[in-house]
Amino acid sequence: MSNHDNRHDLLDRVLQLSDGPFSHELARHILNLHIPAADQARYEELSARAQDGTLKPQEQTELDDYLNLNDFLILLKAKSEASLAALEDESTPVDDVRRVRERISREAGGDIRKMAEEANRIVEMYREKLNLKIVKPPHHGDHRTET
Repeated sequence: MSNHDNRHDLLDRVLQLSDGPFSHELARHILNLHIPAADQARYEELSARAQDGTLKPQEQTELDDYLNLNDFLILLKAKSEASLAALEDESTPVDDVRRVRERISREAGGDIRKMAEEANRIVEMYREKLNLKIVKPPHHGDHRTET
């Protein structure tokens, strides 16, 4: 067994990847994690130098750290995606509405006007798709009867 396989087995045990899903909030948070641009550029520089054979020993250690971090993020994100899929399989219509509201809020950056526009767009799309008609409630005037 290679060192790489041992590392994956250890991560699996630590993260308990087979012990059920992450919470919705944790999974979403993990999926939003990214390696910063400066670190990505440094990784690419080290990787190119490794391929050229000009990497110093301390740079090889740094490159290994980047590779280990990448492996760790891949495992976390895979578990997060699986968790969200499992949670969606168990979801109720209320959960579906909550997820849509969270997505609209996130995409609109908290701008209420944009949130309302997107919500109205979705309602209209489903109204058309389901061929629903807008029905106005009957106007109940003031019909007083005298006795």
